[in-house]
Amino acid sequence: MISPRVVHERRAATPHGWSLHRRADPDMVVPLSFALTQPNIEHLEAYLLDVADPNSPNYGKHCVRAWLTGADGVDASRVRLSKDGGYLDTTVSVAEAEALLGAEYYVYEHTDGTRHVACGDRYHLPEHVAKHVDTVWPTIHFDVVPLSKRGADNTAGRAPAKGSLSDFKPPQRLVSSATPTNCDSATTLDCLRALYNFNYDLVVPNEHSIGIVEFGMETLNLADLRVFFENFAPDLANKTPTFVGIDGDVNLLLEPNLDFQYAMGLLGEEAQVLQYQVTNEGGPSFPYLQFDLLLNALDADYCTFEGGNPPQLAEFDNNQDCGTKPRADVISISYDQAEASFGSFFAQRQCTEYGKLSLTGITFLMSSGDNGVATFSNFCTEDNGNFEIGGPDFVPHIGNTCPYVTSVGATQVKAGADPTSSNPEVAVNAFKSGGGFSNFIGRPSFQNTAVQSYINNFTGNLSATAFNRSGRAYPDVSANGLNYQVIIDQEFWNVFGTSASTPVWASLISASTMRGSPPASRSWAGRTPRCVSSRSLLALDAEASSVLQLYSSAFAGVFHDITSGDNFACGPNKNLGFVTAPGWDPVSGLGTPDFEKLLAAWMALP
Repeated sequence: MISPRVVHERRAATPHGWSLHRRADPDMVVPLSFALTQPNIEHLEAYLLDVADPNSPNYGKHCVRAWLTGADGVDASRVRLSKDGGYLDTTVSVAEAEALLGAEYYVYEHTDGTRHVACGDRYHLPEHVAKHVDTVWPTIHFDVVPLSKRGADNTAGRAPAKGSLSDFKPPQRLVSSATPTNCDSATTLDCLRALYNFNYDLVVPNEHSIGIVEFGMETLNLADLRVFFENFAPDLANKTPTFVGIDGDVNLLLEPNLDFQYAMGLLGEEAQVLQYQVTNEGGPSFPYLQFDLLLNALDADYCTFEGGNPPQLAEFDNNQDCGTKPRADVISISYDQAEASFGSFFAQRQCTEYGKLSLTGITFLMSSGDNGVATFSNFCTEDNGNFEIGGPDFVPHIGNTCPYVTSVGATQVKAGADPTSSNPEVAVNAFKSGGGFSNFIGRPSFQNTAVQSYINNFTGNLSATAFNRSGRAYPDVSANGLNYQVIIDQEFWNVFGTSASTPVWASLISASTMRGSPPASRSWAGRTPRCVSSRSLLALDAEASSVLQLYSSAFAGVFHDITSGDNFACGPNKNLGFVTAPGWDPVSGLGTPDFEKLLAAWMALP
């Protein structure tokens, strides 16, 4: 029986930078890979017996293979199962691929001259086959899409200011009750300590660690790290993180100094800091694979989970790390990407893995992006799905839209404000802090009250298509993200971005899970490692009996509420986006932290 074809996946628009070049030649060769769905674990044994037992009426009926090799299909000798059992691979002509998938294939060209073969905006599978296939390559997916990074990389179109160290006059160091000055124009460690009430001597247990992730060929410049510490934290002058190379072990000394200078500077000499360097040297440039390489290195099962690694990554098996790298308790990721560039399959697959690792006690934090409700260079979405500058519909960012990741937005100090005052910050205006709602992942129940209140009261002028009102909302929290004084190539730079605020929050969370000295009056003895996600601010480990949610009343008093500013970035005049509001909002989340209150709330947990 031949079942009707159904649309299996569709692409809303051609990614920015790509354009349709021409129709693909019918005789062009295309290596097709079908990612097979995994049955429910509780039914796995029964399923295997059903297809493997010669006495079963379903013996030998492997649905996808049977369809591929059926009448007028692909010869069985051309179909092979991947070694992890997650993919069926075959090589076909474009004409064959179009017939199999009910699609048309085209050659697309990027502005840099790269060409890519993909089908149009959708492809089809027979209905009885579709439920056994997660996705098919190459179809609607594109590669060579850049990852977003902080303002020092000029991703927002503004070069940060820089100057020589001899010209630099840092704000006054925090001594006794003294207040740092000029924090509205130059953010330093002491400014952050004053803003977030982080005056705390840490005694770090050997087993606790914080990890900071760097993708691609950017990595830490150790000489710059030393200069930063000599100027801002002399006790750390000889301190370096532990290098953890993933897929290449190449220790290049380039530029992502912001993360380490501030995370290490806040935590102090005893902190165990891991540098996760995902170089992917010589490997594919698909951005979702960078995240996959990190998750592979932390969890061997992820290499085969839900069909295993995609074919683009499988080609580099010799370089892959599967569960071989140490797991930090807190992991900070200052990279993000438009959700649409990944597609729903990868968004959900990676989100599930973040959830699995969170159950082991790992906390993931991710920067919400520096382009407001848009993606790079203020590209938004038109009603037809195409990315355009000034489009009316918003573009959510991957990872941030996962309920098991804490999404971190950015704020800035008001002009002339005292950083120790009760309300010194507003939503950042020098760039627009990322925030919005997922198009692929539904809103978790713990967000319902806060988020629905915002939707009901503060989104009245936004169209029904601008954002998905039932999607997972982000960011969850915020911290200062403007004018960080960072040493790069022996010069100071004013650096901005949510990638500045993210390692700050990671440091505070890490400090909360360490055993400390006064003012905490309660002993930390016997405390188990805890994870922090958007689902729980300081959730107990997998064996704990209760979970304290980030959005619960127990932690309501630990935030400075941000009620001024917006993240407008779409529309013809960049006049569309979200506004801040009392309580949670998709610009600043729940607000910025007061560390002493955060710590007290955590210590009060049963």
